[in-house]
Amino acid sequence: MGVADSGQAWQNTVGGFGIQNNEAYRVSGSNTVASIDAGRSDNIAISAKMAANSSGQRIIFRIADSSNYLFAQQQGTTLRIYKNVSAASTQLASITVDTLQIGDLLKVVLSGSQIDVYRNGVKSLSTNDNFNQSFTKHGFGGSADVRFDDFRVEEI
Repeated sequence: MGVADSGQAWQNTVGGFGIQNNEAYRVSGSNTVASIDAGRSDNIAISAKMAANSSGQRIIFRIADSSNYLFAQQQGTTLRIYKNVSAASTQLASITVDTLQIGDLLKVVLSGSQIDVYRNGVKSLSTNDNFNQSFTKHGFGGSADVRFDDFRVEEI
């Protein structure tokens, strides 16, 4: 995928992502993961605009490797936070929300073990988990025809 605007090289951790019309899109693989090393794991906000109306789009954070990370995902009308340990996912929290639309902004805010998920600026879901708390790779992914725009990792 090249290099982020901030200079970090994108890595296709699982499967493959490409760039088309200035949007990241899944080229190959299932449960794909693309990430950058942001150099920070705490007091950050990770966000992306959803550029496709596809179920299963994920913001993935605190990535150790292809089998160990956390992610926020909306599937249908359910927004969830998962922990993926040794390639086995465990749901940490969930809530019923409106269907994801193209242009919606999904944001994950990390502060210590606190994980907050926002949709379009509204806090929708929270949990606490210290898994991979020191890992600095973050990104996005999914298993369907997912597309992302305006991915950001910002200090808060």
